[in-house]
Amino acid sequence: MQTGARSNSSSQRSSRARGVCRRMPTPAPLIAVLALVWLFVPIAAAQQLNGDVERLIRDSSIANAEVSIAAIDLDSGALLLAIDDDQPRIPASNMKLLPTGAALIALGPDHVFRTEFHVVGDRLIVTGSGDPAVGDPDLLEENSPGLTIDALLSALVDRIRRDAAAGVREFVLDDRGFDRERQHPTWDPEDVNKSWQPEVAGLNFHANTLAVFAAASPDGPGARPNVTIQPQTDVVRVDVQGRSVTRSRTTAWVARARSANRFTLFGNVRGPALSPIRVPVYDPPAFLGDLLAERLTGSDGVPAVRLAEASERFDRPAPVALVKTPLVDIVQRCNTVSQNLYAESLLKATGHAITGEPGSFSNGGASVRMLIAARLSPAAAAATVIADGSGLSRDNRITAGTLVEWLRYFHRNDELADLYRDSLPTRGLGTLRRWFRDAPLETDLRAKTGYLTGVRGLSGYLVHPDTGRTVAFSILINGVGAGAGNAESRALTERIVRQLDAYLASVGAVATAPRPAGANLGG
Repeated sequence: MQTGARSNSSSQRSSRARGVCRRMPTPAPLIAVLALVWLFVPIAAAQQLNGDVERLIRDSSIANAEVSIAAIDLDSGALLLAIDDDQPRIPASNMKLLPTGAALIALGPDHVFRTEFHVVGDRLIVTGSGDPAVGDPDLLEENSPGLTIDALLSALVDRIRRDAAAGVREFVLDDRGFDRERQHPTWDPEDVNKSWQPEVAGLNFHANTLAVFAAASPDGPGARPNVTIQPQTDVVRVDVQGRSVTRSRTTAWVARARSANRFTLFGNVRGPALSPIRVPVYDPPAFLGDLLAERLTGSDGVPAVRLAEASERFDRPAPVALVKTPLVDIVQRCNTVSQNLYAESLLKATGHAITGEPGSFSNGGASVRMLIAARLSPAAAAATVIADGSGLSRDNRITAGTLVEWLRYFHRNDELADLYRDSLPTRGLGTLRRWFRDAPLETDLRAKTGYLTGVRGLSGYLVHPDTGRTVAFSILINGVGAGAGNAESRALTERIVRQLDAYLASVGAVATAPRPAGANLGG
């Protein structure tokens, strides 16, 4: 070793003396040492880490829950944690990692969703592509302050009126990019009134919800509250059965009829309307058609509004209006704020892109499993059950090991790695805004949360801030009791992530040189 070092040093001095500057090859023994450092430092730390995490689980108050964990050091290839990592679990919203990634693969990162408005004679044809962001009230507020949903509708109607010289007698809503099964059969039927479970359509608008604003009446306690809605319309009405109060807290909620846009407000209302109650609408494409027709015709009578028939074909000139949303923006919002409509739209769009048939829960799930088989392994696909894209269904099953391999695939994909990782929330942002408040992490966290009654999940990346060294992890907890069990499952999840954070902080600067050529380290 010493002789080799002197020989290389002498050779380099001779080269410099001749005016030649060359990078000399690393001696073979030194390569071996680097390989050993790269390999054994993470493995030794991993062995202790696995034992520490097992003790955390045993010592927790949810030790009888079903806990599955996998973690990989993506630079060394070391398997850091493997605790029941091959057992399929309910993932809750960790499921969103699949359709967001699959859409980037199947549609391509440059894909743009288009919603087109065509005037053909006295007919308006609105063609959707499943874009979940059209008229999303949160996006309007974030990206276009002051632009209300009613102003957006007025702008669309002005464009249509300008090009519809003969007037519009019929509105045709072409939502056939997706099928018309808009609620998954395994979703909770009691949540049909909840904003997080809207219908999923090939033509979406305003997050497929109605915003109801309720304010206490100036007539005092017991009086009917004052109610306004957005979008403003006479197409639907809200029956008010609530009451104004001055002492009790606001408990107002809105119910919708199962198969009609009939709404009823119940409960107590105190003070002004500070935030809306959002409730899903029935048949979102027809709802959009009714809104446009009402504004376009005014008092002249509302034209016919209908959905396109299965075999119907249209001549489509250049659109008079066009709404576009980049796929990357939809992926970002889906993962950051865990938007269920966005996840289901991405699942169905992937199914449509791969099969050529109207996107559905069924062909979307089959398409994602096909991508898992091709990018990971047939065994991983066989162990995965995809009922929906959002994770609302309790029929979904996936292993922590498969989720970590899915994360590793995107980490290695030069084209998609940054887009995918950066779509996940970080501490203080989106669904992670209330996580890890007790003490800061030493590494950068990018992770998708998941929560259903009895289910907790967190999957994503930890990245060393100086070297970029990365750990992919997945923690899936099922069978958690109600009440204190939910809090303890989250606390346990945070403790496990802190163990991974400490590991990465300790080894993040180790072996930061390129991996020795030819070293097989399991990565």
